[in-house]
Amino acid sequence: AELFGSKFFSKGAKSSGALEHPDKLSPNAHKNLQQSIAKQISGENIHSPLILEEGMKWKQLSVAPEDAQFLETRKFQVTDIARIFRIPPHMVGDLERATFTNIEHQSLDFVIHTIRPWLVRWEQAISRDLIADDDIFAEFLVDGLLRGDIKSRYEAYGKAITDGWLNRNEVRALENKNPEEGLDEFLVPLNMTPAGQEQEGQEQSKMFGALFNDAAERMANAEIRTIESRIDKATMLRPIMPSEDNPLT
Repeated sequence: AELFGSKFFSKGAKSSGALEHPDKLSPNAHKNLQQSIAKQISGENIHSPLILEEGMKWKQLSVAPEDAQFLETRKFQVTDIARIFRIPPHMVGDLERATFTNIEHQSLDFVIHTIRPWLVRWEQAISRDLIADDDIFAEFLVDGLLRGDIKSRYEAYGKAITDGWLNRNEVRALENKNPEEGLDEFLVPLNMTPAGQEQEGQEQSKMFGALFNDAAERMANAEIRTIESRIDKATMLRPIMPSEDNPLT
């Protein structure tokens, strides 16, 4: 496609063809005619009309670029080169099938499946040939290339903070912001406890429940005794009304 395009456009983007002469030409006549025709349609005379004599006819031989799908072939070249080097098409300017969503995922795929394998090789070579201490190792940090869009990052940061494995200043550092006072503490949800403390918490809950029930029972008994005492006093102070069986006089 490159060679075809180079020759095609160097010749003025005109298809090649043949001249048909009704008579047989001698070698010298053939050579002179070829030179004359080339002079008429090349250089400064390109795109000039061709005048044919002696019954000659023009016959097109090459296939037109649109018939040969020249543009489609050129587009495929870009995709083919990107495929060879494992590069997403949008990174070499091919945005024909690109969208905002698939560009992000193609970029992540490029880091994971193209860049990362080479980084692992370099890490292993550095650790093997340049570092003698077993406690030190080489590692390329690609977190910045895997950050994703702002919505995904903030959702991940929020989960990391609430789960207690990142504090707020660490998140600010990841976003290239200065630390703030009071944001170094790790946050833990109140409704979550370590697995080892679950049984202890249940025992404490049972103990406090028993104390609460005992206190409530004592309060209820005291109220009952108070009510019974008041009923007895009210009965003693109630006036006795006269009747036929029990006259007062």
